[in-house]
Amino acid sequence: NQNQQQQQQPQQQQQQQQMNISPIHQSHGVSSSQSKSFNLLARPTFNGQQGVKGSPHKYLLFRPTFSQLFLFLASGFKELPQHGVILLYLSADGSFQSAFQQATAIDEVGYDLGGVATNPTPTASSQSGSGQQARQVGQSSVGGGGIMGSSSMRASQSMHFKQLNCLHPGDLYPFTRKPLVLIVDSNNSYAFQHMPRHFGLPLLVLMSPTEYPAPFNDNTKGSLFTLFLHCPITALCSISNIIELPESIWRDAQFYLDKFYTELGQIILQSRILDPSYISLCSDDFLRLLIFRFIFCFMIMKLHRLFRASNYYPRSYPPLPEAELLQHPTLKQIISDMTVTLDIRTLFD
Repeated sequence: NQNQQQQQQPQQQQQQQQMNISPIHQSHGVSSSQSKSFNLLARPTFNGQQGVKGSPHKYLLFRPTFSQLFLFLASGFKELPQHGVILLYLSADGSFQSAFQQATAIDEVGYDLGGVATNPTPTASSQSGSGQQARQVGQSSVGGGGIMGSSSMRASQSMHFKQLNCLHPGDLYPFTRKPLVLIVDSNNSYAFQHMPRHFGLPLLVLMSPTEYPAPFNDNTKGSLFTLFLHCPITALCSISNIIELPESIWRDAQFYLDKFYTELGQIILQSRILDPSYISLCSDDFLRLLIFRFIFCFMIMKLHRLFRASNYYPRSYPPLPEAELLQHPTLKQIISDMTVTLDIRTLFD
């Protein structure tokens, strides 16, 4: 009996160490009896092979027009499985509204804060521009003899027009009828920080900084934000002026990065104020990795001494808890140990 009890104790300890949580399937229309727990801290394994996963159906569009982008979005929305999630990654220049067109209320941010630019077709842009000008002239001629002249009438009318070759946050509202993860890498990414959740389904928006410090503001070398989401250690070396890294040091840095992910997973599991969308979307291994890398990116930029302005930091919607997660002392200590290993401690607070 004593031997059996001794064998049962390690098994109970292992079960306690595996912190499993159940994603919120009710928001996906799945009953609680059908919910399955997942291990947030475990490395992804598929078919007995680590890191091998079937590629999801995806579309890659280079400088699409608004019509092309909307067509493929609708196709992806239609083909999405019952419990699937739409992942939309936008990398484009910002399309800004003028000062007098800025939104004054939350209900107006869908179109009054601009968005990201789409690629206009010359014929469509010229026709729409001439048609819009004709409508303005026609409307102004009606009141030509009144108090407001034609030029002031055109200026007044143009205040209410939105940019045609632009993907506004409001254009994506219909697609929030299914779980949506939106990643915006743009100098106007903050325009998407007030996406409403009209249908109660998981919605997550990860936004890049709108500016970078002068040494890292070279767009010809690619996006720093996207690099963090792709390979965090390479991005950390990029902002630390590390050109070459020995393999042994790389392995040590990877050890601290894995440790960061493990501690972050435990903090997420224990959090009581984190938005349920994060917990629900973390059931997918790929989305969980993106979320963890995003948090690592934010903390690195927050601690780096060259990143001081508020627009130098990425943002998320729903916002992450600052004190409980983004300023957690354990996570900051792991980053500190990593910077010591890379010999870049003086660049960080």
